[in-house]
Parts: sequence; structure tokens; C-alpha cells
Amino acid sequence: MITTHKAPVVGEKLNRNQFETILRTALLLEENRFARQAALAWLAQYPGDIPVSLLYAQALIKAGLSDQAVIVLEKVCQHDPEYLEAVESLVQAESSQQLLQPAPGEKSASTSSRSVFSDRVGWLLALGGTLNLIRYTGLSHSILREKTFSAWSRSLAKSRLALQQGDIATAEADIQDALGANPDCPLVVVVHLKILLARLAENGTGSHMIRSLAAFYRQRWPDCVICNLSLAEALMDSGEPDQAVALIHEAVTKDITGQVAERLWGKDHAYRDLWPAEMDLELDIPIPASVSSALGWNALPYRVDVVPAAPPATQVNDLSHEASATHSSLPAVEESVSPQRTPETAETIRSVQEELDRISSRLNRPGLTLADGRFPVYVVMTTREGLERRFGKQTTEVLENEILRLVDTIQGQREWGALLYYADYATCLRSDRHRPQQLERPAARPDDPWALKLALMDLDTALKKRGERIGAVLIVGGPDVMPFHHLPNPVDDGDAYVPSDNPYGTSDENYFIPEWPVGRLPESSGQNPANPQALLYTLSGVTAHHLSQRGENTSTAWYRRWIVRLISWMKRKAQLPSFVRPSYGYTAAIWRQASINVFRPIGEPGSMYVSPPDRGSSNARPAKDGTLLPAARLGYFNLHGLPDAPEWFGQRDPGRGSLPGIIGDGEDYPVALHPLDIMNSGRAPQIVFSEACYGANIIDKTADDALALKFLQVGTSAVIGSTCISYGSISAPLIAADFLAHAFWSYLRGGLPAGEALRRSKISLAREMHNRQGYLDGEDQKTLISFVLYGDPLAMPVGLEFSAKKFQRPAKPPANIKTVCDLAHEEDAHKQVPQEILEYVKSVVEQYLPGMTGSDLTLSYEHVDCDASHPKYSAGLSAQGSSHVVDHLTGHQPYPLARKVVTLSKGIPNATRMHKHYARLTLDAQGKLVKLAVSR
Repeated sequence: MITTHKAPVVGEKLNRNQFETILRTALLLEENRFARQAALAWLAQYPGDIPVSLLYAQALIKAGLSDQAVIVLEKVCQHDPEYLEAVESLVQAESSQQLLQPAPGEKSASTSSRSVFSDRVGWLLALGGTLNLIRYTGLSHSILREKTFSAWSRSLAKSRLALQQGDIATAEADIQDALGANPDCPLVVVVHLKILLARLAENGTGSHMIRSLAAFYRQRWPDCVICNLSLAEALMDSGEPDQAVALIHEAVTKDITGQVAERLWGKDHAYRDLWPAEMDLELDIPIPASVSSALGWNALPYRVDVVPAAPPATQVNDLSHEASATHSSLPAVEESVSPQRTPETAETIRSVQEELDRISSRLNRPGLTLADGRFPVYVVMTTREGLERRFGKQTTEVLENEILRLVDTIQGQREWGALLYYADYATCLRSDRHRPQQLERPAARPDDPWALKLALMDLDTALKKRGERIGAVLIVGGPDVMPFHHLPNPVDDGDAYVPSDNPYGTSDENYFIPEWPVGRLPESSGQNPANPQALLYTLSGVTAHHLSQRGENTSTAWYRRWIVRLISWMKRKAQLPSFVRPSYGYTAAIWRQASINVFRPIGEPGSMYVSPPDRGSSNARPAKDGTLLPAARLGYFNLHGLPDAPEWFGQRDPGRGSLPGIIGDGEDYPVALHPLDIMNSGRAPQIVFSEACYGANIIDKTADDALALKFLQVGTSAVIGSTCISYGSISAPLIAADFLAHAFWSYLRGGLPAGEALRRSKISLAREMHNRQGYLDGEDQKTLISFVLYGDPLAMPVGLEFSAKKFQRPAKPPANIKTVCDLAHEEDAHKQVPQEILEYVKSVVEQYLPGMTGSDLTLSYEHVDCDASHPKYSAGLSAQGSSHVVDHLTGHQPYPLARKVVTLSKGIPNATRMHKHYARLTLDAQGKLVKLAVSR
């Protein structure tokens, strides 16, 4: 009982014991709404509090939200598999869902569902629980007839009992049946590790075995705290204290009350100081009168018989947040209260945080302590009015059904929730179109991109109150359905504005660095009347990809991958037509050196195709019968693109004697790739990155006019490209699009999905340019906002040896980055360019850009005091009907600038097209070239 004699007031701090007593009393008195709100407020500050996570789940069960409770409890039980109360609650929640009992008119539950529930029951019985709590559901007879779990469950129970009695030999013998059955139950792992630790303590042997098995078990059960602690103990014994302490600190974040460590090592173990000694929270919501009365705080008592004592604490990592995630409909926003954080964190918490920050860098996980641990939600975003205007009401219903099928498929994955969000209706759908949930916000105009972005931010706020977060966004529809943001063009070139999806990936106005991955499934906007078949095909492809991921059996994945590699090797050796190479690269000859560096993470540079090829080269694509792209899983293109041409072009390198005539009509800019060159039949690359100018330009275009749309049409999962003019380097060091592409392939090769790989590559570009020059200049900014992803942001290449990694959203949005403006002002146009600059630029052009001789020249100076009346600063925003104008220099701090930018522009005609080229030469204070960027 709480020792205070009066009810705490709003703003008063409660320690943990007081808070838990209030929470348990609220549950006993059926004050479920208060219990959920209070638990979320606590978990927002202490996400690793396992007992409070359990109480939160029990409140969900009492409120009839068993599906949400199961998500929370699965995480809790994985963190602490010995937590009997949590396992009992998990079985109860799953029983109430009647997974094994079909509803009238429905088919019986799947074998996999029966097996999972059977493992849960065996887990409960092994801990000494009973089946009494599920008898009322009518499931007990079918479960008790199941003998699949009985042998391993009894074996595990006997082994636990023998271990508690100190009979290690009997414990080792009894657990063998459980290990051989390999159930979906982490308790088997926990008991086995405890047996090995007891043997080590008894005779000092087995440390190496513990280390190997703990590392193996940790891969299978990464959330199990005892795996961390066992591996840490083995590392300590082998003389590796740094790694051991790092693992213990990671355990602290998952189990902040330290109950797992106390059960393993005792209450006064050697590492107790790493856990916080005190935890408290300001009360920001009123305590119900019934609870106050039961605790003796009201003059008028409220009858209650007993408040049970709090059981020993137990595990959970980001359960507070992930736990509250659900596969059910989004409830009304007012159901939860946003927790207020205390202005100062306790000193003990702060010291632990500092140590975690230090250790996380040693673990090669520098973002471990800065990650947002809330449960991620895959948001499929579109506008209902836009779809109906584009396709008609009846076809929109068909599209909605396909979207909801995708939502339901993703919700079948443990790691993700999903929903369909009609931003113009402020309405969410999970899987049942007849149960829409309305957000308390005005509907957004479907043609106003900034209003749609604000609607997405409001959705994120609503999800936060449930412990969820936006994990990724998939925009359905082209610019006629979900408009691009037309951002100011930070570069003096031919683009009036930059079409971008970047603002849909941020929670504030800093649109340079996305906080979550964003993808778009566009349709052929240049086609009237609209044909929904391509969009339906792409949607079904995304669904099929996630279905295959959900059905993957991790226990057999290793030999499947081995068989796939063996078959691929045999096809390659036999030169079979069905052989699918890992990657494919295609570059303009003049950018060969930069492309080689970009291509290295995914392929051999010598295998890249070049347009036009060198004399006698073997890397030329045949002109007639072999124009189809070779089958490959990854495709990289560094070619020319034009706003009004469907093709991508090569460019001759005059310095290497490229041979005109092998491709095209002997021109300097031969056609390298045409939409007709791209076909399906398993040949389409799964992931495509193009540096071409306008490589992602789809406005008023069809699949016959835009290669990006054609790739999607033939089955490519993700296409990354620029919506306007893009810039890159001629050789090392890589800049702009070249740097972005290299970082993207590196992150993808490291196991991240395409959308997250693109997001992180943008962060890497911003960080690298800050390190090099202290800020982002014009082409840096344009690269960050112009490159978009078409397709599924969670797309992963299948068939390559990529081990998928989980990713988390940062807990806080990125700080405003420093940017400079290097646009030429009106007065600059009338200034005469100094002769020494002209002479120097001429020498550089002759050496690096011989085709640019005789170009128009513009000189500008990098600056921060911009003239906002210049048309470049607001170009395109008013055209979208938005009154919100973003100044790309907001938040700048004055710092010395002395660099000049010379922009060259020249139109070079060939037989049928005018190729417009831009080159940007950045000169330092001494007039020396420090950066050279050329358009693609």
C-alpha cells in the first residue's frame, strides 16, 4: 500500500512502487482506461519496465483488445521466458481469440496456429502453470488431446525442478527431449543456459560451450535477456570485459528493473549498480475516485477487499511501445493521453544512458540508445478523392480491396503493423473496410501536398498515443492522386522546381533528411482514360513479396539458400539462358571512373557495360537481337536522361577513344537503353538505381515514355531515381548522385530494405558534405530532395546473400542542417566575371569537359543572407495550392563564406535530341577548384 494519506495531485512525482500499486488497484477495480493511459505514460519514460508492460497488456485484455495484448505479451515473454504471470496472460489472450476454435461458418484454424498455441500451453505447463484459465474457452479438450507438446513440456518441467534442487546431472539428462523437440519456446534455451552456467560454477568447465551456445541462442531469440547475460558472463571469463559490459548494458535497456539478472545472479550481484536505483514519474492524469477510495485517500470509501502485492519484476525492451501496437482498427484518438516527460532525468538514469552511448559505438550500433522503440506501422497512404477522380468509384473499391490485402499480409508479420490511411478523409482502415477509424483532425485537400503532409504528421501523433509509430510510408498513386511536393530548386539550371516525396518522410519542416522510408506506387499519369491494371499488378506484386517473406521458415532457410546458390553456380558455369546474375551496371563512357567506384559494393567493375564502348571492348551491348537487358537482381545505371525522351543515353569519352558506330548512328550520345529493352519473364532486376537526369520523371508519362514506370510494370520491386536534373562527379572523390548511389548499394548489401537504404544514404551524404565543407551547397541539397523511390520501401533483393537487418526510426527528428545558397541574384547577372576566373575555368573545361567549351557562364557567391523575393526560392509552391512556403535556409547561423560557384550551361544537339548540359565548378577563396559537378 502507498504510505501517503492523501491522493497524489497532478504534477506530483510517484516512485515506482507507488505507481505499480496504483496500476494494480486500477486493474482490480476495472478502471481499464486509466490503467492503459497510466501504463503508457510510464513506459514512455521507462520502456524496459517488464512488469508494467505486463500490466498494460492485462489492461488491454480486460478492455477486449486481446489482439493488441498478444503483441505486447509475446515481447514480454521473449524477454523473460520464466515470467509465469506473463505466460499465463499470453495463453489467456490467445485463448480468448479462439485461434483453434472456428467461428460459425468459418474454416478451422490452420495447423501452424494450432502448433503455436500448443507450444504456448506446453510453455505454461513447464513453468508449473495449469490449464484452468483456458477451460472456459472450450479449447482444453482439443489441446489436451495434442500430445506433441506433452513430452518436451514434461521433460522441461523435470529439468527445471532438478536444477532448482541442485541435481545438475539429472537436469542435463531431462532437458534432452525438449532440445530435440525444438519447440517455439525460449524457455528451453533459458533452462539449458542455466544448466551450463551451473556446471561452470560447479567445476569451472564449459565456458567456451556457453559462449558458443549463448551466441547461437541469441541469434534465434535476440530479445531474450538471459542470452545477453549468459554470453556476457562467458566473455568475462574469457577476458573480454568490454564486450561483456556492452551486453549487460543492452540488457539494462530491455529489463530496467533488473528482475532477470536478479533471478540469475541474485539480488546483490556484481553488476547491480548498472541498473537505476530509483525511478519516478510526474502524475499527469487524475486518479479515478474508485482507486483513491480503495487506497484510503477519499473520505467516502469505495469498497474493495484486497490489493494483491506486486510480483517480482521481469522483462521487456521497447515493449511499452511495441506492445501497444496492434493489428486491429485504430481506436479513437482521444482514447489515450500523450504522456508528459519530466524536465530532468534522474542522475542514475543519465549515467546509464551515457555508458550506453559509449558502449553502443563499440557494438557497431551507435543508434542503439537513440532509436524510437515504438511498434512500427507500415502506412499505405493515398487520397480517396484522388483515386475516384482518376479511376472511378467502382475501380477504387477494387483498389481498396487490394490495398487491404497488402495491409493484412504485413500485419501477419510479428515485426510490423499496417494500415490504410485516406489523408483527405482523415480515416484509417486496418483490414476491415467496414470499421473505419476517424482521426480528430480536419480533412486535407487532396491536391495540397503540404496539407497531406500535415495529415500524416497528425497520424503519427495519434499512433504515438498508442505506443506505435510510422515505420514506413507507401504512397499509392501518381501525382494526380497524391501530389509531389514542388520544392524550391537550389541550383541555377533548367528546373523551375524539384518534385519530391521527401516531406512525406519527416515529422517537421526539415525536408532534407527523412525520418522514415517513403515509397510510391505510381500509375501511368499520361494515360487517359486511366488504366488501373498496372497499379493493381504492382500492388499484388508487393503483397506476394511480403507473403513469401512471412512464409519463410528460418530454421530451413540456410539449406534453401545453399541450394539456390548451387543452382545459380551451375547455370552460370553452363552458361544457361536462365542464369540470373547478381548485378548489372551500365554507364556512359565519360563517367566510367566514377561508376566503377559506385558499382563496387554489388559487382565487379570490369563487368559493367559502357556506352559507347572502347575499341575492341567486350563490354558492349549488341545492337540488334541482344538489346534486352541481361537477367540480374540489381541494376545500376549512370546514363544521360532528358525530360522529353523515353530513352537513356550514353556519352563518348574523347580521352579514351570511345568508338562511335558500335551503338547508335555514330553519335556522341547513342541510345543506351529504351523501354522496349526491358521485359519481364524473370529478367527484370529487383532493385534499380539510376543517376540519369529525369530518371524518375513520371509526370504526364506512361510506361512507354518513362523507364522508371516500365521497370515497375515488368516486376521491379524498387526503382530509385531523380525527378529532375541530377549531378555527379567525373572521378573520385564521389559527390552528389554518385555518393548517394554508392552509399545506397552499401546499405542494401548490408541487409537493409531499399527504402531504409535510401534514407540512410541521404544521411550519409549530408554528413560527408558537412565534414568536407561545413554545410550543404546547391547540388547537395538538390540530390537529397530530388531522388525518390518508386515501389515498396521494404523491398529486399531475393536470392542474394543479404541477411536482412531490422531498422528503427530515430527517437528525435534530425536537427536542422546547415545549408548555403549559391543561386545567382539579379545583380550578379549584370556583373562582369573577373578575367582570372574566366582563364582558370577555361583551363579546367579544356581538361575535364571538352564538350563544354563555349558554354554560357554564370558566377555566384555562396551566402546565407538570401533575397526571398528571388523566384527560385518559392518556385512551384503556389502551383500546388499551398500557402505554406518553405525557406530552405531557415535556421542558419552566420559563418564565414568565401567560395564562388561558376555554372556552365550548353545545349549540344545530336540527330534527334538537344542534350542540355550543366557543370558547376566551386572555387575556394584562392580561386582554386575544390569541387566539380556535372549533370547526368
